[in-house]
Formats: sequence, C-alpha cells, structure tokens
Amino acid sequence: MDELFQYIAEQTKGFFPPNDLDEFFRQIETEDKRLKFTSGSRSNLERIIKSIFDLRAFVSDALKYAHYVETLSAIAHNSNYLTDVIVRNPGLIYSVLIPSQLLPDVNETKLEKEIATGFSRIKNYERRVKFLRKLKDKHMLILAAADLLGMKTPEAVFQSLSILAKQITRSLFVISLAEVLNRKKIKAKINYVIASLGKLGGNELNYSSDIDLIFFFDKNRKLKESGLKAFEILNEAITLFAKEANKQTTDGFLYRVDFRLRPDGKYSLLAKSYNDYLRYY
Repeated sequence: MDELFQYIAEQTKGFFPPNDLDEFFRQIETEDKRLKFTSGSRSNLERIIKSIFDLRAFVSDALKYAHYVETLSAIAHNSNYLTDVIVRNPGLIYSVLIPSQLLPDVNETKLEKEIATGFSRIKNYERRVKFLRKLKDKHMLILAAADLLGMKTPEAVFQSLSILAKQITRSLFVISLAEVLNRKKIKAKINYVIASLGKLGGNELNYSSDIDLIFFFDKNRKLKESGLKAFEILNEAITLFAKEANKQTTDGFLYRVDFRLRPDGKYSLLAKSYNDYLRYY
C-alpha cells in the first residue's frame, strides 16, 4: 500500500492535517486486513482511487463516512469487472456510496423511460449503442454494490439483472432494425417477436449468464420498396444486433447473445415465421 499512500499524500498535500490523512490510511489498512486483500485487490483499489476526479473532496467525505472506504474496498476485492466500470466512469463512484441509491430494484417502466430519454437526445446509431453500454455499466455497478453489501436478496438481484438485460437487448434490436431499414431506405413495418429462453426467460439471469434468444415474425412478405423479404431484413438486423451486443470495447460490453436454441439449431436462419415455429415445435 506504500505506493498508493504516497500518491494520496502527494495529491492532497497541504489540504489535511497529518492526523486526518493517517486516519484515512488506517481505514484502508483495516479493510485490507478484514477482507484479506490480494495483490489484485490492492491493484484494483489503487486504480479506483487514482480515477477519482477530486481526491481531496473524496478523502474529506470518507473521514466523515466510514462506509466510503468499506464500499470501494469490497468492490476492489470482489470484482475486476466493477473496478473497470468505475475506472471507465469515475462519475459513478458516488452512485454506490449513497445507500438510498442502492436500495431500489431495477424498475422496468423507469428504465424504459430512461432509455427513451437518452435516445431522444441521440440520433446516431453508434452513439446510441454507446449510451446503452454506459447505461448497463451504471445499473450493474449499483446492483452489484448493493449485492456485495448484503442489501439485496439473490432473488431480487436476479430479477433486476433480468429486467435490465431485457430492456437493453430489446432497445438494441429496435435501433439495429431501424438502422438496417434506414440504410436500405425502407419504410415498411415488420412485425416480429423476440423471445428470451434459458435464465433470462425465467428471470434468473446472473452476472455472467449468456442470453438465449429466438426471433420470429408474422409473415414472410415481400417489402414493396426493395423487393426484399421480411426474413432477409430481420436476419441482417439480428446480425448487426449480435455484433454490437458481443463487441468488447473501451466503453464496456453489453451481453453475450446466443441463438443456438432456435429451431434447427445454429445452421438455420436467425429469424423464421410464426408458422415455421409452430411446425417445428
């Protein structure tokens, strides 16, 4: 911890009496011993602290509220992923340090409205996908922090993770389909259904689950503007959707999506008609 303490002392030089800074260091050392930090835990905590915009203000707050160091230490010790989320988005730190923000479960209606508000400000497809990645990061961080601190039951966590995944994947497909239709200058509406299977279908998604999806549509009609059929447009949109969902980026990651449970398995079309599904099942 010596290197981290030296960094903190340099960044806050002349701002705190020596006793105050020593107390902050004692808080970190207490968590180090309590959680039995590994070298990875210490590295994560160092990365988090070095990402904080205003370290002086944070130390000042942490001296008043002991749970600040406890919370960040728990995140650093238990999750490289959550550490990465904070380092990418340092502004989210206080969202996990205010207990009242950790209590609510993910609400489907509020989340849908949050996405709609974000999309109303952003028209570009790539920037909308980036917005969804950041949105997922925020909610995953809050959920996982509440989980680590024992503020939620496993059932509540699984339910919230499932709601979050459904809303984000639904929104990603809506904009992916709109992007394909826009590229081809098609205004026709295609009626389709996205069905979730597996853990997501049962609202039992955990932090590392794949998402099992199947897509189907009403009729394989020809679209007037292009002569293309509904399945061609939907398969192209699903391909774009899967590419963005699975992509690892500096802005984060969405979900590993899997379509292998669809009728006829991984070698069949990504979307088939409702009647095709009825015949298969």
